[in-house]
Amino acid sequence: VGGMTEAQWPGISGMRKYESIRKIAEDHPTGLIYSYQKLIDRLGDNGIDLLKKILTPNPTKRISAAEAANHPYFNDIRMNYNFPSVDNN
Repeated sequence: VGGMTEAQWPGISGMRKYESIRKIAEDHPTGLIYSYQKLIDRLGDNGIDLLKKILTPNPTKRISAAEAANHPYFNDIRMNYNFPSVDNN
């Protein structure tokens, strides 16, 4: 996932343990994505897009469960098994 900045998540630097987490991110600049590259390669473009949206550090910008369920990554499953879209309400 990489480091988190004030631009990505306003107020993050004031959170408890921020400095410790920032240091870990600096020591591993490629983030978690590099560690899981083989799995990620199998996801395709839609899968990678969904993963990025789910792993967004700032909870106010993170995808909701309903949005994730309706993501294009799941289109084939919805069509092949006649699953309906999820209501956002």
